[in-house]
Amino acid sequence: MRQQIFNDFQELEIFKDSSIFFGVLERSTKKSKFGLCFDNVKRSSQSKEMKIQYSFFFLAVMTFNFSAQAYIGSISSATGRSGAAAVDASEAPFTNAAALPYLRGYFFSAGWGATQQSQLGSTQDLAVSLIDNMKDTVVPTSLAYSQQTYNNSVLPVDQHQELRLGFGNIETKRFSFGLAGLYQTDRLATETFHQMNVQMSGLYALTRNWGFAVIANNMLPAGNKVPEAYRQQQSLTLGTSFDYKDLIRMKFDVSSDSGYAWGHTLLGGGVENYLDKWMIFRIGAQRDNQVAANIYTAGLGFAGPKFSLNYAYQNSAEDKSLTRHSVDLAVPLW
Repeated sequence: MRQQIFNDFQELEIFKDSSIFFGVLERSTKKSKFGLCFDNVKRSSQSKEMKIQYSFFFLAVMTFNFSAQAYIGSISSATGRSGAAAVDASEAPFTNAAALPYLRGYFFSAGWGATQQSQLGSTQDLAVSLIDNMKDTVVPTSLAYSQQTYNNSVLPVDQHQELRLGFGNIETKRFSFGLAGLYQTDRLATETFHQMNVQMSGLYALTRNWGFAVIANNMLPAGNKVPEAYRQQQSLTLGTSFDYKDLIRMKFDVSSDSGYAWGHTLLGGGVENYLDKWMIFRIGAQRDNQVAANIYTAGLGFAGPKFSLNYAYQNSAEDKSLTRHSVDLAVPLW
């Protein structure tokens, strides 16, 4: 279905040679963060007649963006969008609650992103999160909120909001379990849809430096009252992360298609190298079989004693809409 939407979209005369840029909130390394990213592309004009004629296709593509976009950080974005098994405070509240027990302290993260899509309009993203895992904390807990707003010249503003409450606990010496409940709201021009769901995850430490993760997203089936394009999709993510002497970290993820199908998987991996005490260089790649595109990523990071700053860039020769720049600023509290 996803590939067919893109095929139909490219056949429209007014949208040929279009570039859709997505600005995504990005994460920092093992600390909370405040992220900021801008992507700007000049918007081209469209006639009123063409806007009405092709509004259905615009809705299909923008609706797809709602379900496809997820809160990820500049670290994972720069390493092939991988990091399910990594322990990072800015992303664990959104992706893997099983990582919470390994994040000692109290963390706050906030991020904002914006994209300007040439023919379609603009997208703005906002995300904030808290992690409580102090010495006297009984169960490590996180609270996260993310919001995506789509502004365009064809249809009224659409907005996607998600509130997520996560819990993590170490079950054995090597295994931790995570459980997250989420409440999703999709606000359209004339209707609003609400959905609730559950995410379960596990993190297994084979050694001190090598971990594996499994994440089951949206375990409850979506209701029929919600339009198909807005329904929460069930999927499974498997990931691994390996640290070598605090010099190199290697990551690899594989994610299923909706409905736990493995016909159109997402394969991503990358490496980050600590050039010195403060600077980090990252590189990675992802194969998106849903749109038959290869994505190449790179980034730089600064890990200071009081804050960290991370930049990521990704590009695809097959699909220009996958191009992205992002910048994060991370500040730990306690």
